[in-house]
Amino acid sequence: MYRIIVLFCLSSSLGFTQTAESIRSGRPGNASGAYSVGKNVFQLENGLLGYSDFSTWSFANYSLYLRYGISEKWEVNLTTDLSFASGDNQLAYGGPNVGLKYNWLDNHADRFSFGTVLSHNFGSFWNDNLNVTSINNIFMFSLTDKFGVNLNNQVEFLAESKTFGSWVILNFGYSLPKNNTIYIEGSHYFSTSDITFLRLGWCKLLTNDFQIDATIRFDQVNSIAPNRFDPGISLGFSKRFVPKK
Repeated sequence: MYRIIVLFCLSSSLGFTQTAESIRSGRPGNASGAYSVGKNVFQLENGLLGYSDFSTWSFANYSLYLRYGISEKWEVNLTTDLSFASGDNQLAYGGPNVGLKYNWLDNHADRFSFGTVLSHNFGSFWNDNLNVTSINNIFMFSLTDKFGVNLNNQVEFLAESKTFGSWVILNFGYSLPKNNTIYIEGSHYFSTSDITFLRLGWCKLLTNDFQIDATIRFDQVNSIAPNRFDPGISLGFSKRFVPKK
C-alpha cells in the first residue's frame, strides 16, 4: 500500500488530467501548457488512470480538472481525484489542488511561450493531510509547424515534513494529419522518494472544443522498486465552453 500512497500523493500535485492541455497548446502530456484557457472560457477535463503489476496489486484513479479564464492571460483551475487500491480495497479522495496560471507572453504565440502556475494541494485526507504549495515555470518551443517541445520545472514545499521537492518534465509533441497529435514525455521528481515517469501518448481534436486522449505510462518509484517500471494506461476527454459573442 505504501507504493500506492507515494504514486497517488506526488502525482496528484500535478494533476493526472493535464493530458488534455493540448486543446489550447497543442502539447499533450502531463506537462502543463503555457497558455491560459482564454477569457471567460470554461474547460472541463476528465481522466481515468489504471496501474497494475499484473500479480500483486492494482490501482485506479479518476480525476477532474476544471479551468476558467479570468482574462486572456490569467486563469484559475481546480484539480481533484478519487482512487481505489486493490488488496485493502481502500477508496481514497485526493486534493483539491487549486491553481492560478499566468501567461507572460501572447496567448496565441506560435514559436515560444512562457507561463507560471502557482498552486496549493490540500492533500489526501487519509494521508496526514499532505499539504503541498508549488510554483511551476513552463517553457514551450515550436521547432517547426509540427514539432514542439514543452519543459516544466515545478518546485514544491511539503508543509508537514517542511521539505522541498522538484519536478522536471520534458515533453516532445508531433502533429499528424486530421487533428491527431502524438508525444513522448519523461519526468522526474527529485526528493527522498525519487519518481521517474515515462509516457507515450496520443490525442485527437474531434471538434474545435472537444478532444479525446490516451496514454501509456511507465512509472518507477526509486525508493521502493529502483529497477522496475510499473505499467499503466490513462484515458480522458476535454470539453471547452466558449461564450457566445
